[in-house]
Amino acid sequence: IVELNDTFAPNHSARMRQAARDGFFDGRDFYRVIDGFVAQGGRGEEADSVELPQYPALVGEFTLAGEGVPFTAMVDEDLYANEVGHVDGFPAGRDSDGRTWLLHCPGMMAMARNNEPDTGDVEFYIVIGHAPRHLDRIMSVFGRVISGMEHVQALNRGNPAVNSGVIEDPARRDPILSMRVAADIDE
Repeated sequence: IVELNDTFAPNHSARMRQAARDGFFDGRDFYRVIDGFVAQGGRGEEADSVELPQYPALVGEFTLAGEGVPFTAMVDEDLYANEVGHVDGFPAGRDSDGRTWLLHCPGMMAMARNNEPDTGDVEFYIVIGHAPRHLDRIMSVFGRVISGMEHVQALNRGNPAVNSGVIEDPARRDPILSMRVAADIDE
């Protein structure tokens, strides 16, 4: 179960809801899983996944201005932010100018993209290891796993030295059986 964050990444959260409602993720897989880093799924890298006109690239949603953001600071020092803490339960960082962003902590979900900042569409990843904080403020973080992280941690791993951790043999990839929006499911 993933909680989406409409405050920090409303367009990315809306895209995930749209794609889930479209059934886009059903039958796809986690095709790139790097131990101690991320589990990536969604669009994939196969030839039939290249053109997705129904999901145009999104403008990156990396930070928010600090005004009105209910930031609860922690006392921990951090290498990547002036302050770290939480915003509505989500791990967040804040600079001295008040800019705030969601952190790449284990269990956080973000949109994968090409090298250009505004190229995310329906390819996502979940942080499964050491917090890749170097990705903070350059990737759109839009959710967090609130139940079932043990299943994400159990995914088959790729070799990070071979094709950036892409699991070459599709039979070894863990499938995404179904992705649904909780609001659409009967109680």
